[in-house]
Amino acid sequence: GHLPVLRLLFEKGGIDLFFIVNKRNWSCAFRAATNCHLESLSFLYDMCGKELLMIANADGLACGQHAALNGNLSMLEFVYEKCGGDHLLNTLSHGASIGVLGALSGSVDTMRFLINKLGRG
Repeated sequence: GHLPVLRLLFEKGGIDLFFIVNKRNWSCAFRAATNCHLESLSFLYDMCGKELLMIANADGLACGQHAALNGNLSMLEFVYEKCGGDHLLNTLSHGASIGVLGALSGSVDTMRFLINKLGRG
Protein backbone atom coordinates (compact mmCIF):
# COMPACT_ATOMS: atom_id res chain seq x y z
CA GLY A 1 0.00 0.00 0.00
CA HIS A 2 0.87 3.68 -0.16
CA LEU A 3 1.23 4.31 3.56
CA PRO A 4 4.34 2.12 4.07
CA VAL A 5 6.01 3.89 1.15
CA LEU A 6 5.19 7.30 2.60
CA ARG A 7 6.55 6.25 5.98
CA LEU A 8 9.78 5.05 4.36
CA LEU A 9 10.14 8.31 2.41
CA PHE A 10 9.59 10.26 5.62
CA GLU A 11 12.17 8.18 7.52
CA LYS A 12 14.77 8.62 4.78
CA GLY A 13 14.12 12.18 3.69
CA GLY A 14 11.97 14.03 6.20
CA ILE A 15 9.05 16.20 5.19
CA ASP A 16 10.68 18.33 2.46
CA LEU A 17 10.00 15.69 -0.18
CA PHE A 18 6.27 15.86 0.47
CA PHE A 19 6.13 19.57 -0.40
CA ILE A 20 7.50 19.04 -3.92
CA VAL A 21 5.11 19.54 -6.83
CA ASN A 22 6.59 17.78 -9.85
CA LYS A 23 6.63 18.91 -13.49
CA ARG A 24 3.27 17.23 -14.08
CA ASN A 25 1.75 19.40 -11.29
CA TRP A 26 1.39 16.51 -8.82
CA SER A 27 2.50 16.02 -5.22
CA CYS A 28 2.11 13.11 -2.80
CA ALA A 29 -0.82 14.87 -1.14
CA PHE A 30 -2.58 15.57 -4.47
CA ARG A 31 -2.32 11.88 -5.37
CA ALA A 32 -3.71 10.80 -2.01
CA ALA A 33 -6.66 13.21 -2.26
CA THR A 34 -7.38 12.33 -5.88
CA ASN A 35 -7.22 8.58 -5.40
CA CYS A 36 -9.14 8.50 -2.11
CA HIS A 37 -6.30 7.31 0.12
CA LEU A 38 -7.54 8.78 3.39
CA GLU A 39 -5.00 6.93 5.52
CA SER A 40 -2.16 8.35 3.40
CA LEU A 41 -3.58 11.87 3.40
CA SER A 42 -4.02 11.69 7.17
CA PHE A 43 -0.39 10.60 7.58
CA LEU A 44 0.80 13.47 5.37
CA TYR A 45 -1.27 15.90 7.42
CA ASP A 46 0.12 14.51 10.69
CA MET A 47 3.70 14.85 9.44
CA CYS A 48 3.47 18.16 7.57
CA GLY A 49 0.44 20.06 8.84
CA LYS A 50 -2.32 21.82 6.99
CA GLU A 51 0.10 23.83 4.85
CA LEU A 52 0.76 20.72 2.77
CA LEU A 53 -2.94 20.25 2.08
CA MET A 54 -3.31 23.88 1.05
CA ILE A 55 -0.43 24.05 -1.45
CA ALA A 56 -1.76 24.65 -4.93
CA ASN A 57 -0.14 23.55 -8.16
CA ALA A 58 0.38 25.81 -11.20
CA ASP A 59 -3.29 25.41 -12.15
CA GLY A 60 -4.46 26.48 -8.70
CA LEU A 61 -5.55 23.01 -7.61
CA ALA A 62 -4.91 22.06 -3.99
CA CYS A 63 -5.94 18.81 -2.28
CA GLY A 64 -9.53 19.96 -1.73
CA GLN A 65 -9.96 20.90 -5.38
CA HIS A 66 -8.49 17.57 -6.49
CA ALA A 67 -10.93 15.77 -4.19
CA ALA A 68 -13.92 17.79 -5.47
CA LEU A 69 -12.97 17.24 -9.10
CA ASN A 70 -12.87 13.49 -8.54
CA GLY A 71 -15.98 13.34 -6.35
CA ASN A 72 -13.99 12.04 -3.36
CA LEU A 73 -16.26 13.27 -0.60
CA SER A 74 -14.32 11.71 2.29
CA MET A 75 -11.16 13.49 1.09
CA LEU A 76 -12.99 16.79 0.68
CA GLU A 77 -14.47 16.47 4.18
CA PHE A 78 -11.03 15.71 5.62
CA VAL A 79 -9.41 18.73 3.97
CA TYR A 80 -12.29 20.97 5.04
CA GLU A 81 -12.09 19.69 8.64
CA LYS A 82 -8.33 20.22 8.85
CA CYS A 83 -7.95 23.45 6.83
CA GLY A 84 -11.30 25.20 6.79
CA GLY A 85 -13.02 26.33 3.64
CA ASP A 86 -11.49 29.68 2.70
CA HIS A 87 -8.74 28.26 0.49
CA LEU A 88 -11.32 26.11 -1.32
CA LEU A 89 -12.95 29.28 -2.63
CA ASN A 90 -9.91 30.28 -4.71
CA THR A 91 -10.61 30.46 -8.43
CA LEU A 92 -8.33 28.30 -10.55
CA SER A 93 -5.98 29.70 -13.18
CA HIS A 94 -8.45 28.82 -15.95
CA GLY A 95 -11.36 30.45 -14.13
CA ALA A 96 -13.10 27.39 -12.69
CA SER A 97 -14.41 27.44 -9.13
CA ILE A 98 -14.76 24.64 -6.60
CA GLY A 99 -18.43 24.42 -7.59
CA VAL A 100 -17.51 23.80 -11.21
CA LEU A 101 -15.06 21.10 -10.15
CA GLY A 102 -17.70 19.47 -7.96
CA ALA A 103 -20.19 19.53 -10.82
CA LEU A 104 -17.66 17.97 -13.18
CA SER A 105 -17.27 15.08 -10.75
CA GLY A 106 -20.93 14.17 -11.21
CA SER A 107 -21.19 13.48 -7.47
CA VAL A 108 -24.40 14.74 -5.90
CA ASP A 109 -22.93 14.18 -2.42
CA THR A 110 -19.91 16.34 -3.28
CA MET A 111 -22.17 19.11 -4.55
CA ARG A 112 -24.36 18.93 -1.43
CA PHE A 113 -21.27 19.21 0.75
CA LEU A 114 -19.98 22.23 -1.18
CA ILE A 115 -23.34 23.97 -0.99
CA ASN A 116 -23.83 23.20 2.71
CA LYS A 117 -20.32 24.09 3.86
CA LEU A 118 -19.27 26.80 1.42
CA GLY A 119 -22.62 28.19 0.34
CA ARG A 120 -21.94 27.41 -3.29
CA GLY A 121 -21.93 24.61 -5.71
